[in-house]
Order: sequence, then C-alpha cells, then structure tokens
Amino acid sequence: MRDSRREIRLIAAAFGLLFAISLYRQLSIRVLPGDVIRPFVVFAVYVFLLGGWLHSIALRITQRFMLRCLRIECYIMMFCFLYVCSRIRCFIKMSI
Repeated sequence: MRDSRREIRLIAAAFGLLFAISLYRQLSIRVLPGDVIRPFVVFAVYVFLLGGWLHSIALRITQRFMLRCLRIECYIMMFCFLYVCSRIRCFIKMSI
C-alpha cells in the first residue's frame, strides 16, 4: 500500500512537471518569442524525465532483452528530440 502511494505521487509529480514545462513553453513562445533559454530548459526537463524513466525501468525490468529494448527506445526518443530541436533552431535562424 505504501509503495503504491509513492508511485502515484511520483507519477503525479512527473505529470505536473511535464504540464508546467509545456505551459512555460507555450507561454514563452507567445509572450517572449526571443527567449534563448527556452529550448535548453525544455530539453533539460525532458532529459530529466526520460532519465527518471530509465532509472525506473532499470529497477523493475529483470529480463535483459526487454530492458535493452526499452533503453534503446528511450535513447531514440532523446535523439529524435535533439534532432527536431536542432532543425527548428536552423529554420528559425534562416527565417530571420
């Protein structure tokens, strides 16, 4: 019972953090379009959440193949996010 309450709190905290960073991102796009810190803050929070997910996977999954597949999935998500952020920055620089 105690573990399930802890897990629910961690899931709620992750949801709150994701909601807050998404709200910050949307508001800063509209209010402060020239905010140079925004991509770094958003990326840092996403990497933090993915790192927490990797840690949770490492503690719970005992099958090596499944653990490997989930880790690869996480690394692909990080790579795709990095790639998309770099493409957006290049597009913004070209349009200015």
